[in-house]
Amino acid sequence: MENENNLKAEIEELAENLHRWYLEACKELKSESYNPNAQKSFAELTEEQKFLDRYIAEKLIQVIINNTESTMDSLSGLKEQLQCAIEGIDEVAKVFQKRKQGGV
Repeated sequence: MENENNLKAEIEELAENLHRWYLEACKELKSESYNPNAQKSFAELTEEQKFLDRYIAEKLIQVIINNTESTMDSLSGLKEQLQCAIEGIDEVAKVFQKRKQGGV
């Protein structure tokens, strides 16, 4: 439940940022290139207008989560490979140490 509330808060925050960035970008465009009805703060938008920003925010967060999970899986595999390599290096070091001490 807490994770769900956190996700909703993150979606809302990102949606507000997306709308703010939309307004910033619109300043660089000709007036016929954007929706004049959306030229207001996020709080002033209708729920239908907010839906667009929230929808995009949710999709972006899902992409980030999926990419993070994929990266974590890759790092976990890399960690296992490194541990095996370290174990192999340790074994080689032991052999050289024995040779150095005249044991082999």
